[in-house]
Amino acid sequence: MVMVVSATMPLKEGVIDLEAWLERLTPHYPEDAIVKIRAACVLIQHESEVTVMPIDISLMQFSLSLANLLIQLDLDADTIIAAILYPALQYTELTVEDISEHFSKTVLKLLKGTLEMDSVDSWHGRKSRGKYLDNYRRMLLAMVDDIRVVLIKLVERTVYIRYIHLLDDEIKFDVGQHIMDIYAPLANRLGILEIKWELEDAAFRTLQFDAYKKIAHHLNETRIDRETFLEAFKSTIKNLIAASNIKADVTGRIKHIYSIHKKMQRKSFAFEDVYDITAIRILVDTVDQCYNSLSIINEHYEHLPEAFDDYIATPKPNGYQSIHTVVLVGAKKQKIEIQIRTHDMHEKNERGMAAHWMYKEGAYELSYQRKIAWLRQLLDWQRELAGTSEIPPEIAQGIQEDRIYVFTPMGEVISLPKGATPLDFAYHVHTSIGHRCRGAKVDGKLVPLTYTLEMGNRIEILTGKNQQPSRDWMSRHSGYLITPRARTKVHAWFKQQEEEKNIPEEKVIPVRELKPISLSAPRKIKTDIIVAGMENVLTHLAYCCKAIPGEMIKGYMTIGRGVTIHREHCVAFLRDVEEHPERMIDVEWGNVAAQNYIVDLIVEAEQRSDLLRDLTHELNDLRINIVGLNSHTHSQDNVLVVAITIEIHSKEQFTLLNNKLTQIKGVYSVKRQ
Repeated sequence: MVMVVSATMPLKEGVIDLEAWLERLTPHYPEDAIVKIRAACVLIQHESEVTVMPIDISLMQFSLSLANLLIQLDLDADTIIAAILYPALQYTELTVEDISEHFSKTVLKLLKGTLEMDSVDSWHGRKSRGKYLDNYRRMLLAMVDDIRVVLIKLVERTVYIRYIHLLDDEIKFDVGQHIMDIYAPLANRLGILEIKWELEDAAFRTLQFDAYKKIAHHLNETRIDRETFLEAFKSTIKNLIAASNIKADVTGRIKHIYSIHKKMQRKSFAFEDVYDITAIRILVDTVDQCYNSLSIINEHYEHLPEAFDDYIATPKPNGYQSIHTVVLVGAKKQKIEIQIRTHDMHEKNERGMAAHWMYKEGAYELSYQRKIAWLRQLLDWQRELAGTSEIPPEIAQGIQEDRIYVFTPMGEVISLPKGATPLDFAYHVHTSIGHRCRGAKVDGKLVPLTYTLEMGNRIEILTGKNQQPSRDWMSRHSGYLITPRARTKVHAWFKQQEEEKNIPEEKVIPVRELKPISLSAPRKIKTDIIVAGMENVLTHLAYCCKAIPGEMIKGYMTIGRGVTIHREHCVAFLRDVEEHPERMIDVEWGNVAAQNYIVDLIVEAEQRSDLLRDLTHELNDLRINIVGLNSHTHSQDNVLVVAITIEIHSKEQFTLLNNKLTQIKGVYSVKRQ
């Protein structure tokens, strides 16, 4: 069933003709479903008298806008009813219990699931950024066992952002960033591209208005012409292929604004250089038909050899298969990208290991990939059988999660294995927090350290200054720890205690008793570092962070090996100091002699044959010695990772090198290891 309903029909100018709207639904839903949809609308009309909406739109208009988007996705009547009621549960005093007697259990389950997503979304405070951001996305999907819950939330955000221009600037930016971070990627992973495109463009317009306006201006100049041209070109291609007795499905699209912006940024292109703004896709039955279709196209159109890729003969590392070519059409030689593949390839590309979101965003655990595939299967089923709400048992049983996602007190999302305890959580956050753990609160209530954590819990760890690990924690049967990583940390702590018992106490030198030490002791690098205001103290550079002159540094007193020098924010240093704060000591660079320091770099870049040549060329130009170099390719996203060990004499030289390397074509990032 395919039903097209305007997103604003019949809601223009705030005037809602409810009967006309319901009449348009009548051919597509059973009579009893229309009765229930009408009942939900009547309830909303009553509640609209007491609501205060955050945007300048009536509750009824907001609710029916959600319903219209879901109707376009061919969703069932229960989902439509839940979407109509959902804004009232958000913005009025209405509760799920108030409506429990009037609507089906399915409607109530969908509403409860969507409100649960809301509750997580509202208190986490938009703090799940950086390394925690993707954990948050995963958590939202892991929480649900019905794809319709996610769809209701996605269309709610879509309608909301349509009116974002009416909000204060600070609120607009926050909403736009959250949609770009969370909801657009979720729509992408679920394959709901129409919603993904609208969310991305609306958020992009909010966050970078000038850049959005510039691209929109280019597109608007030719949009009508492009759309007319695209339809005519699709028809021509289909007729050419059909003339050779090949049955083909031909679809087309004009690239959306944010996608154009990303390509311009990634490739350093001008708008005119983006050749796939207009594109078509050809789906056929066999591989031979793919190549026959390509021959037909090449026979009738000039193509760009440099833009041709045969991923059928040579699939991408993630298994993606398709032929890509760009042809020049018409007197103006307009560039059109054409993708040719079989139906089977298309299915694998969209839903398998080669799915677009995976090779764009990176690899994920198998369980998460299965969860995405299952939710997509649910979506396909819903679209095929929109007239019923009963999910077949073989689909409804779902995917068993093997991870849980929980919150820190600051709203950061942590991923843990299913069955993890508060003590596992403590060691995941920081080793010293685990060592000093004396108790835990889950969602504000004290729980034992053997408590089994659940999805969405907020955990607060209680620590003691003199608290130490217990040997019971290492036992697999005690229930304290289920993660090998945490048990290993406890084991290491006890091993260290045994080793320190065998070292005379006087070898640990307090800061106040530190005396100048002869430099005659062997060390790999002469660091010229002043320790606590004194020169000629035995020091050595920590291997973990490899500090170089000009960087902020700190010292850590070891037993019998002098002072280890770390970069100020080195994770290993911070961990050690938290366990032994008395060993931290202030240090600074002295009169640094002309010498080299070892630095490890990680370069991530687009895979191309001459990249290593370009990297080494820049290093040679700056007369930087290469100590070691190796590379490998991420199997999922085709990103080349190059590990380079070099010799640097100062922070300034490193900064210059970093600027040079990041300017090389195709380089995504350069960072210290």
